[in-house]
Amino acid sequence: MGAWEDTMKSLAGTDVAGGSVDRGDVAKPGNGDWVTGYGVSIVDASTWNWDKPPWDVNWLSDAFQVTTHTTASGNPHRDDYVPAGSSTGVYYVVAHCNTNWSDSGMSDNSKWSKFVSFPRSILPLLVNSPHETLGSTSLPSFDAAAAIFGKVSTFITNQQKYISDWAKEVDSEDSDFQGSAAGELRSYLDSLGTALGDLQHQINWPNDPVAAINAASTALRGPNGFLALQNAYNAWYPVASPVYQLKLALRDAICGTTGGKPTVKLNSLTDYSITTFDGKAVNSQDFFNAVETSGKNYWINSIVTNLDAGVTTYAKVAAPAFTAVKSAVDKTLTVQSPKGTAITPPGGGDGGGGDGGGGGGGGAGGGDGGGGAPPPPNVKDLGPGAGGGGGNNPNLHMPPPPPTVTDLGPGGGQQRQQLLGPNGQPLPGMTAPPGSHIDANGHVIGPDGKPVLGPDGKPEIVPKGSTIGPPIASSFGGGPYMVPAGSHVDDNGMVIGPDGKPVLDRNGNRVYAGKGAKIDKDGKVLDPNGNPVDDQSQLLADEEHAMGDSISPLNPNLGGGGGIGYLPPPHEIFGSSPLSSGLGGFSGDSYAPSISGLGGGLGGEFGAGLAGTSSRPLPAGSISNGEGVMALSPRAVASGATLSPKEIAAQEAAQQAQAERAAASEQAEEAQMMGRSVATTGGAGMPPMMPPGGAGAGAGAGQNDKERQRTTWLSEEEEVWGTDSGTIGGVIGR
Repeated sequence: MGAWEDTMKSLAGTDVAGGSVDRGDVAKPGNGDWVTGYGVSIVDASTWNWDKPPWDVNWLSDAFQVTTHTTASGNPHRDDYVPAGSSTGVYYVVAHCNTNWSDSGMSDNSKWSKFVSFPRSILPLLVNSPHETLGSTSLPSFDAAAAIFGKVSTFITNQQKYISDWAKEVDSEDSDFQGSAAGELRSYLDSLGTALGDLQHQINWPNDPVAAINAASTALRGPNGFLALQNAYNAWYPVASPVYQLKLALRDAICGTTGGKPTVKLNSLTDYSITTFDGKAVNSQDFFNAVETSGKNYWINSIVTNLDAGVTTYAKVAAPAFTAVKSAVDKTLTVQSPKGTAITPPGGGDGGGGDGGGGGGGGAGGGDGGGGAPPPPNVKDLGPGAGGGGGNNPNLHMPPPPPTVTDLGPGGGQQRQQLLGPNGQPLPGMTAPPGSHIDANGHVIGPDGKPVLGPDGKPEIVPKGSTIGPPIASSFGGGPYMVPAGSHVDDNGMVIGPDGKPVLDRNGNRVYAGKGAKIDKDGKVLDPNGNPVDDQSQLLADEEHAMGDSISPLNPNLGGGGGIGYLPPPHEIFGSSPLSSGLGGFSGDSYAPSISGLGGGLGGEFGAGLAGTSSRPLPAGSISNGEGVMALSPRAVASGATLSPKEIAAQEAAQQAQAERAAASEQAEEAQMMGRSVATTGGAGMPPMMPPGGAGAGAGAGQNDKERQRTTWLSEEEEVWGTDSGTIGGVIGR
């Protein structure tokens, strides 16, 4: 496994560590598990749906304009008469492939989906857990471990003083308990006090475990600690989809990564081809096999450059911190260090504890003693048992920290309300169960009449003027995200509580579920496909929405019981290339498609475009060298695949050109019916119009023959279409 996978396993509890998947199992050598179909096709631009292309990954050439000329036929005085004219269409040549959505590819049960979802059962707990965790690592677990050592030290110190004071009273001059028996007891008590002092020394030498654990906790709370892992995952997620990597691979295979130019030829609607920037033919199995292999390599490289890099940053902080902890607690606890850069900190893996023997607390009393002096405590039974079930680690004989109101248990479940300061803003980390109130001294009192305890186990105290705000979600860790039962999603995708007020998450942000999401009867947030949304995904969605950025509805197609929610802005990681000339004001880096066929005549009955409509006229022969436009199917987008900002701009430009062509076509039809001409040479990407009925091809020469003479047609072509304007040639065959 790689550094990332090893680190995730080391931080996970033993109950979930088996769910880890290696990157090599997702992107294994061979073909067919990512790409299941491929081809090159020609499509009509007027019917092409950019939002719902028929294939998952698509590369579209620059648009080709194809004009078909027809000659007059039939008797002009009869109904079967067909006047001479021409029709124009715009077409794309498309290289495309479909991806594997089965369990062997990219389904919810696939290894890829498990690779993506496994960290989401671990990362949220590292930093965001409000209390120590039993099944995986978390920062509060460090606090709990330090507290245990502190309590052990305090307990031993108190017991040592208690026994020392007791020994001084035994067999003293003013004691009623004197004699040989008393002397034996005093000797025993003195030796017991010495033994307790030795135990204290063993725990705190050569290093203080409390100081070491607290130092590790402080280091891991910093930006290069656990946050480095979370940030690495967030940075990687936009490129985590294999479909996204196949998009990059197909684009780069055709255009190259440094500005290469493909060659697209369109001789007729049945004779077309794409040749890559380096001379390879597109539409062969070898070509698309190479695309799949490149996509897998891109995907693995994205893990190395994002996830493994995050582990490297994290390890520089974690390794010395855990080494110091291991040195400090090695006499009492066994801290196993995983291989490589991944290290198991306290709280991960098997828990402490042992035989379930005594814990700290009141000892076994009993016995009359002599002269009012109590009998010696039984050091083998210092109180009620509290350990056990932990594995191979020795029992510390200490009770676990008392449960607090903030302990929601695995996956959450108890509803909470946000505490608001005097200014109405959320008090970070401070919540209360429903039914709580704030007394005159600022203490938060729960519905049971007892003080509400914070994550540190101390009563919550708020500034004067604070109030209890609306309900917040209470999910933590990898469980489903919960909101108050009876909540609903409004038209804007926001979650509204049963009281009619917006629901806030534990960070104080309004909960944004996305349009189409639902809340079930228990308060579980469901994505548009009905899948539960996990905690971390929802928090990210809320944060992004709070910052005012656009956000997609929660992603329904990732494993782990729910969608990922927020999709960070996409970005390219393998470079981009200089972009083709634009259309209608776009050029250079605008990455807008040019209508490359508008300048070149086509063979057979394919005609020429208008002068001035092509941003870069091409020679006759119907050849395009533009970088084209990428398009993704809805299911590809649902899997996490995205287009870069430049690719989106290219699509928008192509759609704009398509809309302008449609509008111009309607204008031409109207003009033909009205018997007037329409100038079509001034617009960017505007196609040539049909010749108007009274002034066009059928009327200019005044002939009523079944077929017009070729010279007459060319003459009228010059009048109507302006093909002798000096910029480009007319129809083929002149």
